[in-house]
Amino acid sequence: MNLTEAIKIWGEPYFQANNCLIYNLDCLEALKHLPSDSLQLTITSPPYNIGKEYEQYLPLDQYLSWCIEWIQEI
Repeated sequence: MNLTEAIKIWGEPYFQANNCLIYNLDCLEALKHLPSDSLQLTITSPPYNIGKEYEQYLPLDQYLSWCIEWIQEI
């Protein structure tokens, strides 16, 4: 997928630079719009759900269910 195709799928990015688009989107919603087999690399920044001020804490069972959802979408 090239940058033009990404903009067609998700609209204008939060930030754009040479060969880089950054979006501020819910990961599950964004991933659902990607064509199958379009990802070649995924970078995450765990740990999640540990009480950072910008996180919404989830009980462990809900957190694990959420992780399964986004991992399956990838």
